[in-house]
Amino acid sequence: MTINSDHPIESSSQDRLGRVRIGEHIAKQILGASREASFVISIQGPWGCGKSSLLNLISEHLHEKVTLVRFNPWLFSGTDQLLSRYFRELSLELSGGKEERLQSLCQALDTYAGSLSSLLSNVPAIDPYTGLAKVLVSAARWVLKKLGTPKSLDELRRSLRDQFQNLDRKVVVFIDDLDRMSKEEVKDIVRLVRLVGDFPNLVYVLAFDADRVAGLLGENVESGRAYLQKIVQIAHDVPIARPTDLDQMCFQVMDEAIQGASVRELDQNAWSNLWALVVRPLMSTPRDINRFGNALDVTLGSIGREVALADLLSLEAVRVLRPKVFASLREAKDALTSATIEKATADSSDAKSIQAIPKSDEEHREWVEEMVGLLFPAAAEGHLQVRLLASRNKTEWALNRRVALAEVFLTYLQHTLPEGEIETEFVEKAVSTMKNHEAVSALLTEMDDQRMEILFRRMEAYELNFQPDQVQPALCALLDQAHRLREDKTSFFGGTGDQALNRVIYRLLKCVVDDEERTKLIQNTLPTLLWISGKWTLVIVARESKFITELKAEELLNGIYLEIQNSDSLRLSQEPQLYRLIINATASNIALHARVQDFALDDGFLFQLLRTGMSDGARQSLGSVQVEIFSALPWEELGNLLGEKTLVERVKSGASSWDSLALHPRTLKALKLAERYIEGWRPSRF
Repeated sequence: MTINSDHPIESSSQDRLGRVRIGEHIAKQILGASREASFVISIQGPWGCGKSSLLNLISEHLHEKVTLVRFNPWLFSGTDQLLSRYFRELSLELSGGKEERLQSLCQALDTYAGSLSSLLSNVPAIDPYTGLAKVLVSAARWVLKKLGTPKSLDELRRSLRDQFQNLDRKVVVFIDDLDRMSKEEVKDIVRLVRLVGDFPNLVYVLAFDADRVAGLLGENVESGRAYLQKIVQIAHDVPIARPTDLDQMCFQVMDEAIQGASVRELDQNAWSNLWALVVRPLMSTPRDINRFGNALDVTLGSIGREVALADLLSLEAVRVLRPKVFASLREAKDALTSATIEKATADSSDAKSIQAIPKSDEEHREWVEEMVGLLFPAAAEGHLQVRLLASRNKTEWALNRRVALAEVFLTYLQHTLPEGEIETEFVEKAVSTMKNHEAVSALLTEMDDQRMEILFRRMEAYELNFQPDQVQPALCALLDQAHRLREDKTSFFGGTGDQALNRVIYRLLKCVVDDEERTKLIQNTLPTLLWISGKWTLVIVARESKFITELKAEELLNGIYLEIQNSDSLRLSQEPQLYRLIINATASNIALHARVQDFALDDGFLFQLLRTGMSDGARQSLGSVQVEIFSALPWEELGNLLGEKTLVERVKSGASSWDSLALHPRTLKALKLAERYIEGWRPSRF
């Protein structure tokens, strides 16, 4: 994991923005400045643009030609501490010289610093908003009056001026981060430079954000700028970074973050728009790029395989560099990924949530709308004035793990998979091994039932990856595991497990485009399937999808119904789709009717018939948020199938053995429900 330090570059070899030459020429300007009085140069630019780095490039070209002092005023607070520390820092830098005059200058600076410190520590309390110059005047007057000091502060200054004048080389003072200080501290520094520290052979180089400092110095920015012009002789703006240089920096930090991380392949079509319209406009300074890059390591490491790389990079840029906009996305997460948002009316709560997002950054409203349109196209359509450049294909969203899909956006926001979800890498492994029946069967056998159903749901999105040679082995492996799928309904809109499987079957058959080849494949698959239910499901899905003709479907179904007729009750009592098999088989084969009544004499067959016939529904009372899940039996159809009297007698007869049998909870639920039907109960209709 690489952390891109926000520290400035130290030398020309690290310069990636082409600023070496301007640093060299500013250094020449410093060396050529007048020796008669102090000289002030400013390096101006917004936070993060590289002011400190430019100071280091200037320093590199001043090497051994001047005495360089780096003074960090924000390490000190208060006027007295600021003044005393400044002159002591100056003295320390000069004390390295062996010449007698340098030693004398250092002693004079120490005396000067001590006098200032003594004056300011003994001066009576005064208005805290009094300027530095007034403080010094008040202090001097107080000391002369109370102590009768024989040598005035002015005499010390004249002595220092003479000694600075005799120096062989200039003293250059770098004062950085002036814009990080408070209003009074900024004023103290400016007065220090022009009043207290104004000596010959002394050059000040101040680095700051001009707008911020001007706002602190004056009643408004304009008056503050006018004041700065009186202080600064030469102002240099940090050059605007060349777009190509910023691009290369950004590409480098992204490459470094991606290396070693497990991520999805970059979708170049999606990324080209997201880079140009969303990410690149945010990368104004090297600091922006470093902050963005530092955020990527953790996010890519935790969910790199679960979210489309282009979307993940874009959302990270928004999160780090436009936090208010990102907060509005998070607040509107449900509306952004709602399956029906594009149909919502303009005054719906979801639509209002979408429309509120651009208001989080009115200054960059067009950028915000472009971003929403590219990442959440369904949400943007009809609710934002934006051109739609992103795909609206939801199958593609699922395959590529785009954040427009609710579960993917939630994965990004939570930095982990939703509870019960399975890793994309596992899904891709399952899809890639489908042409090997044994491998897929082993993989499914090792999974618990719930995860297997989730796998089937996730596999739907990979239909474009399905190959004809995978179809038959995949159908065999999947249909042979169908008995493990969830039978109950868990939510108002939720389906059962076999519905997820049927959608995968449909997509597998769809990838075989030749009708004759597909029909032959289905015929060859049927004898290899373990369950009669699996055979029936395959033919029904193929018929309803018109993958085979009605004539061929009837032929295949008749063969399945004949197999049922020739089976015994023990085998049939294990069938996961027993009720559907029997109802459809008896409707087509009258001779089977009597056979089924014989089968029903077996408790196992009867119990499985009731269990697989029981269905779940959901209902919600008007004005209530509570959803009730209820179960029902096809009691009338079961009565027609077995005879109502026989049905009642068999349920009552079987009831005596319930307690002694280790029945499946759903089987027990169906039997108890049957008892209620016998007592006259029926589910209410809504």
